[in-house]
Amino acid sequence: MEEVSGQEHVLAVLKNAITEGRVAHAYLFSGPRGTGKTTIARILAKRLNCQESNGTEPCGKCPQCVAHANRANLDLIEIDAASNRGIDEIRALKDRIGLAPASGKYKVYIVDEVHMLTKEAFNALLKTLEEPPSHAIFILATTELHKVPETIKSRCQTFLFKRASVQQLIERLNKISKSEEIEIDEAALRLIAHHSEGCYRDAESLLGQVLSLKTNKITKNDVETLLGVTGFESVQEFISNLLKKDAKASLKILNEVVEKGASVKRFTEDATRYLRALASFSVAGVHSESFDSKVEETLQAQAKSQKTDILVRLLRLLLRAKSEMRDAAYEELPLELAILEWCEGAQPQQQSSVQQNTAVSVKDDAPKKEEPTLTPAQRIMKRNPISEPLSMTKEATNTELFNKIRGLWKEFIDRTIKLNPLLLSTMEACKPSTVKGNTLYLITDYSLYKERVMDNRVRTPLENLLGEIIEEKVLIRVASTSEAVTLGLPEPQSIKVEENIEKQKAVIENKSTTEEALSILGGELVAQG
Repeated sequence: MEEVSGQEHVLAVLKNAITEGRVAHAYLFSGPRGTGKTTIARILAKRLNCQESNGTEPCGKCPQCVAHANRANLDLIEIDAASNRGIDEIRALKDRIGLAPASGKYKVYIVDEVHMLTKEAFNALLKTLEEPPSHAIFILATTELHKVPETIKSRCQTFLFKRASVQQLIERLNKISKSEEIEIDEAALRLIAHHSEGCYRDAESLLGQVLSLKTNKITKNDVETLLGVTGFESVQEFISNLLKKDAKASLKILNEVVEKGASVKRFTEDATRYLRALASFSVAGVHSESFDSKVEETLQAQAKSQKTDILVRLLRLLLRAKSEMRDAAYEELPLELAILEWCEGAQPQQQSSVQQNTAVSVKDDAPKKEEPTLTPAQRIMKRNPISEPLSMTKEATNTELFNKIRGLWKEFIDRTIKLNPLLLSTMEACKPSTVKGNTLYLITDYSLYKERVMDNRVRTPLENLLGEIIEEKVLIRVASTSEAVTLGLPEPQSIKVEENIEKQKAVIENKSTTEEALSILGGELVAQG
């Protein structure tokens, strides 16, 4: 058992049981995949039938050990419950269990993925576990302990296997690479360990791919290139750009990931892990991840300058993007839309009117440069170009109509949300400023919401609905905060609207992120080409 890494709490109990001659007739090993359940079960079976060993380790030389190593031991029966889950297989096992071992002391039955057995098969297995012959030992393994009936659990000694820590994986990988006499950077080992998700089997499999390079020294770049994964330095830079609401820089990193052939889903998962660690450190001063010293140093500095609620909101957005990837036309599309929603949908801080006017002027005067290639999200944005600057009608202020609209604004909002639940956040952010002639002017801090309402497909139904409520024709125009200052629009007056929107939020949460983003951005999913 010395060859097994980790799971010391399990090995200690099993070794004591062997030493004291108190081996149980049934064990239940539970834990994540690749954590050593089946490996330890086989080693235990090998030791129990070893003919020469007096300690806790099998000798490896006796006929029983040799037969075990060659998978020719007749006293070890392995059953994959995922493909042999019916009652007939368990009945056959029950019929044979009375037969004495062929040459060893015990007949050991290893049942992998035992949670896959049918109810009838579990009942048949229960009868066997209740009255087992003295020469039979069962070792059941499962990744989903909650699916194993309590009646089965109560007749087994249960051991919970833990995921390996990054450091444990590094130690294991370093030991293997040294045995292969291949030099590999610790940064490369750490990258493999991070992408193994606590699974020894996955870590060893990835290392096997890397070691096939057969170079004098394997670096972190070799691992990134061969396995198509991304280091946490890139992930950290990506999160930093998102926190600064820099959409261009964020999309650039994402495009580099795609061009490198790395998994966007894996990149999103890593970004989620990093952000989770950042939020945890922001609140408690600790986190459960293991990063390089440089990454860790930057993380701690970020945590001191970020508000927890912002980190949580961004974390939820990334989780939604990840869940959308399964059905997306392009794997990267949900993350691209999430970037645009986060960076373009809100401004990180309010600018002064002078700064805003300057920014608008610079933006308008800057030459437009067309990208040589467009991402799916950029193509969708291009289908709905930014509208022309808002102009003010010369008609007089219509205070009477404005007051009438204010009095019926709650009804208008309620009916708007029923018409399209995805307009909830948009209409909450657009505040009535004034009425000129028969034109209602709304002001919003968010340019994305302005573009959404000013889209004819959204604005026309809203104008029809408002006209129906106030019983006269009205036009709707939306101004950004900077435009409102330029046009001299009065500041919006607060209108008390009852907080009855939890039901509407529940409706929105049932909508997919892609539906919501497309509703905001306009357009439709199109095939690349």
